[in-house]
Amino acid sequence: MWTIEPRIPMGLWWALAALSAAVIVLYLLRRDWSVGRLRRWIITLMMLLGLVGPLAVTLNPVHIQPIPRPSGKPRLTVLLDGTASMTVEDADGDRGQSRWARGLELARRVDPQRDEIEVIKQVFYSDEVRTLPAAGGESNADDTVSHGHRTDLASALGSVVRNGSPLGHAIVLLSDGAHNAGTTQSVLSRAAEANSLATPVYTVTLGSEVGLKNLSVASRSPRMIAFPNQDLILRARLGHAGLAGQSTRVRLLADSDVIDQQTIQLGDDPNQSIRFTIPGGPRESLQRFRIVASGVPGEATTSDNETTIFVQRLDSPISVLLLEGKPYWDSKFLSRNLSGDPMVQLTSIVRLGNERFLQRRITPTFEASDSVALDDASDDETTTPNWQIQTELASPLEKMELLDDYRIVLLGRDADRFLTPQGIENLRQWIAKSGGCLVCARGAPSNEIATRLAEILPVRWEGQSETRFRTRVTQHGLDTALFDPLLAKGRDALASLPSLSSSAIPRLRRGLPQVLIQSVADGSGNTVPVVTYQHYGSGQTIVVEGAGMWRWAFLPPDHADKDDVYWSLWQSLIAWVISSQDFLPGQPVAIRPDRATFLAGNRVTASLLVREPSQFVAGENDLGLSVLLESADSELPQRFHPAASGLQEDFFRVDFGNLPVGIHSARVVVGESERVVAETSIEVRDPWFERLEVDARPDLMRGIARQSGGEVIDPDKIESVVERYEQRLRSSQSDRVRRTTLWDHPLALISILGAWVATWIVRRRSGLI
Repeated sequence: MWTIEPRIPMGLWWALAALSAAVIVLYLLRRDWSVGRLRRWIITLMMLLGLVGPLAVTLNPVHIQPIPRPSGKPRLTVLLDGTASMTVEDADGDRGQSRWARGLELARRVDPQRDEIEVIKQVFYSDEVRTLPAAGGESNADDTVSHGHRTDLASALGSVVRNGSPLGHAIVLLSDGAHNAGTTQSVLSRAAEANSLATPVYTVTLGSEVGLKNLSVASRSPRMIAFPNQDLILRARLGHAGLAGQSTRVRLLADSDVIDQQTIQLGDDPNQSIRFTIPGGPRESLQRFRIVASGVPGEATTSDNETTIFVQRLDSPISVLLLEGKPYWDSKFLSRNLSGDPMVQLTSIVRLGNERFLQRRITPTFEASDSVALDDASDDETTTPNWQIQTELASPLEKMELLDDYRIVLLGRDADRFLTPQGIENLRQWIAKSGGCLVCARGAPSNEIATRLAEILPVRWEGQSETRFRTRVTQHGLDTALFDPLLAKGRDALASLPSLSSSAIPRLRRGLPQVLIQSVADGSGNTVPVVTYQHYGSGQTIVVEGAGMWRWAFLPPDHADKDDVYWSLWQSLIAWVISSQDFLPGQPVAIRPDRATFLAGNRVTASLLVREPSQFVAGENDLGLSVLLESADSELPQRFHPAASGLQEDFFRVDFGNLPVGIHSARVVVGESERVVAETSIEVRDPWFERLEVDARPDLMRGIARQSGGEVIDPDKIESVVERYEQRLRSSQSDRVRRTTLWDHPLALISILGAWVATWIVRRRSGLI
């Protein structure tokens, strides 16, 4: 069928048609024809056709051809939330009906009155969408909700929206709206996508605001390192909601043995700090501690009433290199502090004059062992000093093989003599690739810091005026639990210590430096970073700003209660540095789970690092190491073989798959033997997050309906959703046709051009041109 849709006003078109006819008539009357009458009429007719063609195109004739409708029916998908929050029994007032049971009841009431719409009923869990079992079937869904431990409305809507019908699609969403996997915006974006695909979402909100009551325990540091024969401090956060005024008993367990307990009164503060001290530290190389709070009546779940802390004891000394350009009190007291630590093997080189260097090496008397602690070491036999005067500097920074023997390098003031171009380049490589740590122990290590060294430091120095300041631990320092031993003296224990001085003002560099300790704010609110760090490759660099810290180790009698602050500060910093490195001292192999705690249903994976892979190669492409996994319920350990990551030759991956809830021990052994070279523990817990976020979200459900072009449906009028969708289809559906304009046909253009060319040829041969 053809129809006309003029592109120009019809009045103008008729004027052009009349003008064209007048031109033809005038041409016939005034032309001195030299041809016969028949040819004259033929020429006139051809000219007329040449004008009629363009006039016909300007009328825009359109050919309309109906398109057959695709087979099938419009689809209505009923999508029911099947996650754990739907077990709350608040869906129907006093009846005590769960949201899940109410949702099933509503879903089964959605049925078309006529066989014109296809209704599909589905239920979504954490990671998948399934068909909703029919009532009375073998897998009746009336009895329970699946294992879904998180509500991902965005993912569920996305998977259903993309599986619609070409004849039309709509979704009925039955949920409490307790979305907890991603942002709210991600859900609304998915609703907007549904709108773009003409898929309205009709939402039905199940449940109400619950008013949650819950108690939780979270560790400050899920994995720690400890020094032998030194007290171990375990800290955790006790959080609660709606339980103020009640009390709970908190116990500390080593494996299953209770070693300490305390009663905590829950106050108005929703977060309280709890602290346990283990005299002498852990007795095993790797030990698991649990902090468990007893249940409180009325709380939502007891699954989060405990936390686990894995403690790795250091059984090998930490090699530390101290380089100082001149003898200073700061370096003297720092050296004395480190040399008194039985876990530090200290090498110090101090420049005494132009060609005189004092080198001291202090080695702990115990031998590294996986099973021998320092129980028998006496205070008088902790270290054995060895010193000598050198007339020619033999700096360990000049050779990588010497530098690799150390885990921490401390630079004091005026260290220019050590910072040669080769020494700086070796330092950069050692930090980035070997995972070492560079500590500038007294601000800028040189008056003129070389560019290659300045690039890896977290601060830069400005100005030359001397400033004095007192210090305090930052919030980031508190969050990292680095200075927990200091907090026994109070959060502001450092503020009462003698002030520090600086001859230049440190400023944070671009990147991601983090401040652990800063100065107390002055009258303008400005602060000075005192202890700052940043990562560089596999290692990190730290700057400790301020001269005069030695006075913290030599306090007057009225500050005798803070005598151990200086010692605790440096020991905490060194312990934190070592715990963040890939290998502990003396470790040839390290294995680390990718998470502190895994949830049931998640794949359990770990990273395996080998310091020298060539030492364990058993054959071509065979590492020669395997991982034995066992738990209390397993009869025999499972053996896993690490796979190369493809990133680094010393980096491997271990995939344990899905593990049951519980504590699992992973031991790295050499070949088929039982010789253990590394071990760790893996905790798999039952997920509880879904039970803590159970308040219904009618606001989010309204947003989904609005963004998708749907409506909010009253649960008691759920049957009307089919009629509403049918009305929407009738108002929006129209016959589909294919429209083709005359101008889109190549034959039209060819015909017009052909008429013009033919007219010109005939006139030419007739002698009229």
